[in-house]
Amino acid sequence: MLKPKDKIKEKQENPEQKTTETKSEIKIDIGSDAFTSEEREDIVKIVSADVEYGREIQTDYIKQKELDLKHYHCVKPSELEGLNKKKWMSDRNLGLARAVADSYQATLLATCWNPDSINFIATRTNDIDNRNNQEKFTKWGMGKQ
Repeated sequence: MLKPKDKIKEKQENPEQKTTETKSEIKIDIGSDAFTSEEREDIVKIVSADVEYGREIQTDYIKQKELDLKHYHCVKPSELEGLNKKKWMSDRNLGLARAVADSYQATLLATCWNPDSINFIATRTNDIDNRNNQEKFTKWGMGKQ
């Protein structure tokens, strides 16, 4: 079996093709563009419809990119959604944020701050040994001082 260096050397010594061939000229059928007037009108309609569709797609793409940039630069929601709001109205949905925070806090207070109900679950193999230690330490740290 030949080594890679020997293969390269053999190719350099014995090239596959030693002569260059010239190809004859390719003749084009000049009569291929001979269309009737009806066919020409149809072709123009097809091309103009494609151009119009391309313009619609391009304007939609530009509008979407502008909206993406507005999202990226944290523009107010009323501007993003095209809402008409009065000056005294809030432009952020703070009520939703407060509701989520309240429910999250209620869940935490009901579970995490009750030392008797704390238990740890080992989710990784190295957590198995530490589960009891973490449980005891947390109950001691959160229990009565």
